[in-house]
Amino acid sequence: MPQPGAKFLSPPEWKVMNIVWGKKACSARDVYLVAGELYDWAPNTVRTHLNRLVKKGFLKATLIGNSYLYRPKKTLAQTLFQMADDLLDKAAEGQAGPLLAYMVQKSGLTPGDIRGMRDLLNQYERQNPPKRE
Repeated sequence: MPQPGAKFLSPPEWKVMNIVWGKKACSARDVYLVAGELYDWAPNTVRTHLNRLVKKGFLKATLIGNSYLYRPKKTLAQTLFQMADDLLDKAAEGQAGPLLAYMVQKSGLTPGDIRGMRDLLNQYERQNPPKRE
């Protein structure tokens, strides 16, 4: 069962998850080799974060021989969508528009992203016409 607050990742946990997402499946040693080089982390630090991520429900650990193989339970996109859903749920009523505008300004969208968003907004507007007061 996931721990309370399991929806959230700490900054170091994001780092570990990004390594695991990049490898799709890996051992603690695989994560340590990358995290040791990038962040100067000790093996015990990596194991601590991996164990927390398993307890929080972000990673699946499968015992193979005398070590574990770690796999993400959700893709990066699924995790980001889950966190975005939580953020939108917490946004005060009427604040979703400003929140989305802020995210657009910070995101560095490609021309293709912008076209896709325009199409999505046009479709949304057709399906949800403004109400007359």
